[in-house]
Amino acid sequence: MPPKRKTKMQSAGVGTRSKRVKVTSQQAQEGESHETTRQDSGPSQVFELQAGFNPASQVCIQAGQGSIQPGQEIEPQVRVWCVGSSIIKQAFTEALCRPGGANLGLERLGINIWWQGYSGLRFLQMKSKLSYLKQFESDQDYLIMHAGGNDIRVKECPLFWLINNLRNHLQIIRECFPNSVLVWSQILPRTNWGYSQDSVAMENFRIRLNRAAAKAVHNLGGCYIKHPDLLKNITQFLRPDGVHLTELGYGIFLNTLQGGLEYFALKRGCVFLSNW
Repeated sequence: MPPKRKTKMQSAGVGTRSKRVKVTSQQAQEGESHETTRQDSGPSQVFELQAGFNPASQVCIQAGQGSIQPGQEIEPQVRVWCVGSSIIKQAFTEALCRPGGANLGLERLGINIWWQGYSGLRFLQMKSKLSYLKQFESDQDYLIMHAGGNDIRVKECPLFWLINNLRNHLQIIRECFPNSVLVWSQILPRTNWGYSQDSVAMENFRIRLNRAAAKAVHNLGGCYIKHPDLLKNITQFLRPDGVHLTELGYGIFLNTLQGGLEYFALKRGCVFLSNW
């Protein structure tokens, strides 16, 4: 059978979410999709996300695995956007290979996740990116943001300037999505920070930026996800580039996102893994 022609909206990396999601055995077999192309900053550009697969309207799991059977229809109740840098883009690809699929096995809680990962995305570009995505989707219940590491890499972004701008951008995002719960996913450590070889100084930068972002999101009624299992031995979970995670690292990252979403959806608190 010849491949279906992609619509204009699918090639833009987005798509409208149908009110009901149907999983078929054919869709389950088409779970693996090739990687996305690179993006820049402005919302006026066209972005291609996971060509051949529309995460907004389909749930991709392997046939016979997970809590959903082929042909079964469910009614999503909790809408989640997961937006961020290449960490999110590659985490989505890894999620497709897991039994829980793109929704991380959280369909039992009515959770539907829309993944939007962009290589090189900085947090200071998040506002315009979300404004672009809002054209294609209604407001979400939870907005997970994983970005900031690429901002630290930029020499022209001193700490205090970046913290002030981060707070301002979070406030604007909150006003743009008044019915959504903002979720800050902790910036992960790296061994390669680009312009600086002072790993101690850059790690302190990362910690202080994370702390400021978590406090700002909390003041806006949002939530915070920590990644202690990765932080303890980050060098074991990084690829040779010192930035991206290994397959095992992405598995741990996805497990933490899954646990955090369930924790928040069940109203158990606003900081996941708060004891760490």
